[in-house]
Amino acid sequence: MNSDNAPEALAKLQTNFAGHIRDPDSVPAPDGIEDRRMAIYRDLFFNNIVTFLSSNFPVLKTLYSDDDWRSLCREFFTSYRCHTPLFPEIPREFLKYLQDHRQDHQDDPPFMLELAHYEWVELALSLDEAVSGLTKMIETEGGHIHLHIHEHTHDEIGEWRSKYEHH
Repeated sequence: MNSDNAPEALAKLQTNFAGHIRDPDSVPAPDGIEDRRMAIYRDLFFNNIVTFLSSNFPVLKTLYSDDDWRSLCREFFTSYRCHTPLFPEIPREFLKYLQDHRQDHQDDPPFMLELAHYEWVELALSLDEAVSGLTKMIETEGGHIHLHIHEHTHDEIGEWRSKYEHH
């Protein structure tokens, strides 16, 4: 390999490597890497996504067979490009995928988007810095409990309520 095109060759290898990990049925593995080694990466990345989505959307997952859930996760992993490198943002990206990119499937529950949004809001609230220490933010005053919720979180709850409670 000529050192003048080493960066381009590396970029091409990385692109092929990532493409194959995302979609092994459509994108061939890079030349020179044995399939046994590629399988480790394919399984590691995909299984991490499946596990992460399963733990963040547990009720939604129960509405699908294991094979159908893995297929849904595979569709997301293969066809959607997340817009953030932050792992905790994957559930938001999955929700965007379901809302804006995925075609409805015959076996999808009719309330799938509402449920996914609800489960995402639950997660977002648990991760929100202002709410994560909720027990520390509870103040008692004359026997009454005042709960302070971060403005962003309050807006998100309001949007969710107005969108889904009136349907």
